[in-house]
Amino acid sequence: MNGTGRLEHPSGAVYEGEFRDNMFHGAGTYTFPNGAKYIGPLSENNRMNTEWTYTHTETRVHTHTHTQSKEKLAQRKFPS
Repeated sequence: MNGTGRLEHPSGAVYEGEFRDNMFHGAGTYTFPNGAKYIGPLSENNRMNTEWTYTHTETRVHTHTHTQSKEKLAQRKFPS
């Protein structure tokens, strides 16, 4: 899939945003089964080394400047 769309995972997770080659790639929102959300850019199903927002289920919002190495990012893939 390429372009913009919505993917609902059997776990209850939902991704809405851009896709490239059947992966989360570009701007998007990933909603976890517990209601927490990640809003920000993705590259091949991984969070990017850039600014992103994470909203906890208790409505706490955190904005991060994410600077982890690509190796550490590979350990933090979203469920597919």
